[in-house]
Amino acid sequence: MTAPFPPWLEGAWSDFLATVREGRLGHALLVAGEAGVSKRMLVDRMLARLMCESPTADDDHCGRCRGCHWRAAGTHPDVFRIGPEDDSDSIKVDQVRDLIGRVQLTAQAGSIRVVILDPADAMNASAQNALLKTLEEPASGVHIILVADVPSRLLATVRSRCRSLPVHAPGSDVAREWLSLTGVAMPADDIAALAAGHPGALAMLAEEKRSRRAQAVADDLRGLADGDESALAVARRWGEDGSGHVDDAIAWLRVWAWDANRVRLVHAAAPAVSSVVFTDACLQAIRTRDRLRGPLKTQWLLHEWLAAWQSATRAARA
Repeated sequence: MTAPFPPWLEGAWSDFLATVREGRLGHALLVAGEAGVSKRMLVDRMLARLMCESPTADDDHCGRCRGCHWRAAGTHPDVFRIGPEDDSDSIKVDQVRDLIGRVQLTAQAGSIRVVILDPADAMNASAQNALLKTLEEPASGVHIILVADVPSRLLATVRSRCRSLPVHAPGSDVAREWLSLTGVAMPADDIAALAAGHPGALAMLAEEKRSRRAQAVADDLRGLADGDESALAVARRWGEDGSGHVDDAIAWLRVWAWDANRVRLVHAAAPAVSSVVFTDACLQAIRTRDRLRGPLKTQWLLHEWLAAWQSATRAARA
């Protein structure tokens, strides 16, 4: 089933169209928002409009012209997509330098070339610095779209040279209604609460395997807090997908913190500690998730954080 265009993207889409109509699109756009808010649906529609040779009366892509057919087939000669290579989780400086050389060439099919850097926040510092010159002195007819879950990872000099199109999560009810139109069956309420209104996260949690993992993470965190689990054993279980388990832990700690502040989103009991303990553990988990991108051993990092969580909950109950 083809998903309808999400209503929470309409504002950003209208802002984009206004810049196109008024001739002030600029050469660099930053589409930013948390993971799971359907940013890439917006980017795909933006790309479709830019590459269309016969826009409709309401300024959308026609779906019939040569540009639309090439773009839909992924073969448009003036569209360039840059992301991490298969053996890496970062966009490297050589990729950006190669991109710069390619976009300097004359457009093959029309007057514009479009570059999509996704995820742009995966560029390392050298790659971002290499991109800066192109952002400062762009070739004529080149539009660069940067897609970022965490725009703060981009250099301030990169962000300042982009027109920002922020995308925000809708409310949970809006996300549920939209997903129901796509045929997605909703998970149990406690699991659905972890999505915090992010439709992409809600859709993933609707999958049985993901739902089971999220529930297992909650059980592990409670077991550590109650002294029924060891941090080492849990770290071993989480090791195959450390980042995914930490993501689920962050989600639980957030809803438990709200619960401790009398904003009840889940029915199952949370560990009996204050919201401060949950919030501190959540911040430490976010730092751990970022560190998992580095060279240190996953199981060691997980054990360090899980042991800290267990120690904090024991101290809070003492």
